[in-house]
Amino acid sequence: MTRIEELTLKLLHEPLAEPELDELERLLAQDDSDARPHLALLDLDAALRAERQPIEVTESAVARLTATLADRVQRGVVAEITAITQQSGWHRPPLPVPPHRRWRIAFMTAALLLALGVWYGKHTDRGAASVGHVEQASGALEVLTDSGRFEPLEVGAPLRSGQTIRTRGADSHAVLQFADATRLELSPDTLVRLMTGTATGNKVLVTSGLVRANTPSSARHPQTVVATPQLEVRPGEARFVLGVTSPESGRLDLEAGAVAVERSVDGRRFDVAAGSYVVATMEPSDPVIRDLPTLLVQPGRRLDFQHARKINFLGGHAGLAQGPNRLWFWTEPDGEVAFELPFRRKHGSIYSQSNFGGCGGVSADGKTAAVCTNDGVIHIWDVVRRQERVTIDLHTPIPQLLPMALAPDGSWVAMPEPDPNQPPAIRLWNTLSGEELAAIPAAASSIPCLTVSRDGRYLAPMLSKPEGRRAQPPTLLVWDLAMRQPLSFLLDRATTVRAVAFSPDGQLLATSWHDGKVRVWDLTARKLQHTLEVNQLLYCLAFTPDGRRLAGGNSMGQVKLWDLATGEEQLRIQAGSRVTWDLAISTDGTRLAAVAHDAPVTIWGLPAGK
Repeated sequence: MTRIEELTLKLLHEPLAEPELDELERLLAQDDSDARPHLALLDLDAALRAERQPIEVTESAVARLTATLADRVQRGVVAEITAITQQSGWHRPPLPVPPHRRWRIAFMTAALLLALGVWYGKHTDRGAASVGHVEQASGALEVLTDSGRFEPLEVGAPLRSGQTIRTRGADSHAVLQFADATRLELSPDTLVRLMTGTATGNKVLVTSGLVRANTPSSARHPQTVVATPQLEVRPGEARFVLGVTSPESGRLDLEAGAVAVERSVDGRRFDVAAGSYVVATMEPSDPVIRDLPTLLVQPGRRLDFQHARKINFLGGHAGLAQGPNRLWFWTEPDGEVAFELPFRRKHGSIYSQSNFGGCGGVSADGKTAAVCTNDGVIHIWDVVRRQERVTIDLHTPIPQLLPMALAPDGSWVAMPEPDPNQPPAIRLWNTLSGEELAAIPAAASSIPCLTVSRDGRYLAPMLSKPEGRRAQPPTLLVWDLAMRQPLSFLLDRATTVRAVAFSPDGQLLATSWHDGKVRVWDLTARKLQHTLEVNQLLYCLAFTPDGRRLAGGNSMGQVKLWDLATGEEQLRIQAGSRVTWDLAISTDGTRLAAVAHDAPVTIWGLPAGK
């Protein structure tokens, strides 16, 4: 996806900031081939902002706008075909439209119609009848208002056609209940649009994120249609998951029942049976339909550690779990807790751990722990002796959650520079003396993720794109601590990393991105080695000991296992019902530990690779 396409698609969800709008106009002026369809969306964005003016919109005005947009789309398609024809001369038959133009035309058509629905809904559906209500909500659940701002949506609030609803943040979750008994479970960072009635009933368009749907079978009332920009699931008794992470493709996992699916690009219908998944794109090619891999639902062991967020095996038959202000150490095979290590609050509060590590961590050998309180003090603990070893004063309060990484042997701890008045850097301290060892420059507006390889040689921070008029793609910086030099990779699109993991030998680095792909980098060759089309956002990653398979946890409490060489999805594990915070694989590769939101730590037997 180009920067032009990224900025243009953003217009469908929210107004662009002035710097972004200026950047888009500048890029369009430089690239004539992409200017026509994107300029059409710029015009549409101006129409969407009409709500700022105190005017009344009549039905006739809506009809005129609909006709104008339809004519614009038609003329755009004709112009594309004409341009191709003129290249080869009028006396020859028209050449086939290249694939990249076919999906672009189809997607822009769908985007225009979606944007029109947003505009129409804001101006005409204010008094629309309720089609359901919010049954459950936690974290941030928001609805787009007439002013163009997202505001909180409470439990029990009515659902109306024309609303745009989203969950925001890793701990967000919601359940929407419709009048026809359709039930939608929204995972974190999901956005849906409640469309006006169709011939079969209401329609819910999932534009990003992950949704689990339970749809009834009833001939008495019109039923809710659940769709993505790429496909539409016809009403019927079924349970399925819909995922959208990019404009190019959408994924349907059919867990129970049978449904008919209609593809948006050409209206083609096909039947899908339970136990299958479908990946549909905006190109008129055959969809990918495959069997879902085996699903494990009964773990070998459950460890009830309240609010655990991190998990790790310590080698042999022991492990640890990490939660807010507490560490749990357990032994195997009985899973008994050997001891707990509470962190005492002194002058400040210890931030809750996140999937990024949070302001705290434990070394791979399980002997050293570190936490950072919001008053700007890092506390280093000797886990074996169960006592605090040293404190490191940062001389500045910590206003937000920052990532932290410890050396595998616990000899040093790393953390981004917390003082916004200082140059961006990653600072390293000795955990025995508290002495600062180094400050690695890091030109970035923020560092949301920080990971260290198991041999302690590589430190991998994700540097988010800098602020300003000229936004740059994010950079994955891999710092070779032994050579004291960076290995830098410029990624192929401007998107955001969510999880990072090194292979056990430190030669591979896996990264999960918001575009639904997992990219695996070869650090020795300094190149991209594998790309997995996951079509879901993964919150944590872990390699098997041989580095041939990769496990990842999604926002629906599932852990999936892929073969890196073939890209085949081999196994699914249901670790919980919400976000999978962390997972770990034992050193012998026979066990997998996972921890999901508000769920116990679970230990699973892992089958050998093929």
